[in-house]
Amino acid sequence: MKSLIDFIKESLLAEQINESSITFNFDGMDDADEVIKKFDSFNSASVDDKKVEVVADSNLEELKKIYDILKEYSNKERNSQHRSSDEQYAQKTIKFADKVDELAEMIEKIEKPEDEESDDKKKEEE
Repeated sequence: MKSLIDFIKESLLAEQINESSITFNFDGMDDADEVIKKFDSFNSASVDDKKVEVVADSNLEELKKIYDILKEYSNKERNSQHRSSDEQYAQKTIKFADKVDELAEMIEKIEKPEDEESDDKKKEEE
């Protein structure tokens, strides 16, 4: 039987996962319109002009597809000719790549939430 503390921690963790979202800003990025169109078919992504907000939900397969699209685009832009000749654009691509990494971490937390719980228990025992 779970203690009240365990129950509260689990519900708070579920709320954090359900409420977390990441916004990707495509403003000033090359070929952004083509990539943004790909997100219209996803329920976990909402498009607002040049911004795409990805919301963490229980549809893990959809989140992984979104991640794959963003990762491919990010890698392409990080290796582009424009990036190597324009320092400001290079900084934008770095920020974008960091956001893609945040999405990967979010997906990992959804896949393995028990890892965080076991870490919390270890900290309490110390």
